[in-house]
Amino acid sequence: MKGTGKALPPVLKKAFSGALVGLTYYLVYAVLLPQVFSTLLKTPIEAGYVTSFIALFIALGTAESVLRSHPISIPLRVISKLLGALILYVVLNGGHLEVEVPAEGVVIHAELDVSPLLHAVILFSLLYGFIDAFSYYTTRNAT
Repeated sequence: MKGTGKALPPVLKKAFSGALVGLTYYLVYAVLLPQVFSTLLKTPIEAGYVTSFIALFIALGTAESVLRSHPISIPLRVISKLLGALILYVVLNGGHLEVEVPAEGVVIHAELDVSPLLHAVILFSLLYGFIDAFSYYTTRNAT
């Protein structure tokens, strides 16, 4: 089994890199973007159960990095972007934000429709995913 000792560190390096990419996707889609929307719009946003998706993001990122030279990494990359878009859409309630504020014995109900902005963020994220996948495909076929 000559050479197996040298093949292991690159695989571990790719797996670690993929886990970091997955963690980054999780932080961007499930933590950072909802927090930005919440801060800019002064609206509380609940993201409670979304933290369970962290393992899925890390698994997809790891699989994508380890299998980068294999064509299966293309759909994994796109699935990561789709999962991020879905989480962002769910956390922001499809762009329809509502808040009830009690003030001096009266409950004020406010609604804000940010769906066009949310759809634009999701569209650019998905476009980046597809462009990234397409560039992988074209560079792979060029060699």
